[in-house]
Amino acid sequence: MSEFTEYWRTNESTMSDHPAYSTEAFSPSEEAEEPPPFEPDHDLPGAVMMIPNSHWGFEVVSATDHPGACVNYLPASREGVLVQGTDAENVRYPRTYLTVSPTVENGLFKDTAFKLVPRYFRLHKLKLYFPQRHIGSLGGTTLQHLRDELARLNPEE
Repeated sequence: MSEFTEYWRTNESTMSDHPAYSTEAFSPSEEAEEPPPFEPDHDLPGAVMMIPNSHWGFEVVSATDHPGACVNYLPASREGVLVQGTDAENVRYPRTYLTVSPTVENGLFKDTAFKLVPRYFRLHKLKLYFPQRHIGSLGGTTLQHLRDELARLNPEE
């Protein structure tokens, strides 16, 4: 089990319990296929990734990373706009967060609150997270709701 999932595990579940990480569909005798080429315009919007805490700008002893959801990719500046996720149970001011429930599609393990503050990540850094730290994607309505709430709270952005 990789270190970056440690924070998101509950005490009773493991990564192998999550349908997105099932090993049944892959047998070691099969040749590993090359991942498709990274296309930021297509791959980044809606992507959910586990971002190291140091890239968010903080360190904690209880986790090495936190989820980030990409709400937009800006080709002109070669930047992705991400919002930082945290355990929804630890949120003090819920009006500045949007909570997303876990699904197989988004890869989250628990209710995750995304802080509605845009964080800009350069493309070269975001490429480092694919495919190893990419855990899922937000569905169209969830992504649009996140974008709408982000725009409402940050009209200058």
